[in-house]
Amino acid sequence: MTTHIHYYAQTLNLPSPPQNILDIVNQNYILQKQLYNLKTDDEKLQYTYAQGYNADVNTWCQNNVCKDIRFYFQLTTNLDIHVDAGSDVKLIYFVDTGGDNVFTEFYSNDGKKLLQSIQLVSHKWYALKTSINHSVRGVDKSRTRFSIVGRLFI
Repeated sequence: MTTHIHYYAQTLNLPSPPQNILDIVNQNYILQKQLYNLKTDDEKLQYTYAQGYNADVNTWCQNNVCKDIRFYFQLTTNLDIHVDAGSDVKLIYFVDTGGDNVFTEFYSNDGKKLLQSIQLVSHKWYALKTSINHSVRGVDKSRTRFSIVGRLFI
């Protein structure tokens, strides 16, 4: 009998956005903080979530990552166990993971059994299985997780 290991987060070998795209992303990060009236990263709710859209970033991602997905920005903090409604898989590129000890964790359907815990790093692409229970822990209180995200819907 073969044992199968399920991986819910996978590193992808995709090109990193060039500096001109990262400059746009960083500008949008500042705009997202202003949108939520956050003067510093300390001033945030536990579940801050924002999405922003930029045509240049989306075009670069569609030309270099996946042409069939619309890409946007995501701003988050620590997140309790949850399932992303309607989304099966997320392609995600972290501009800032939010700290040096941040873990994305995946759980059984009842949320009681830890299936996988992974420490993701900035400036890499990942595929995350978001249709199962998952959480984020370890985001520094003075930082925010910021990323480019493309969602595959079911």
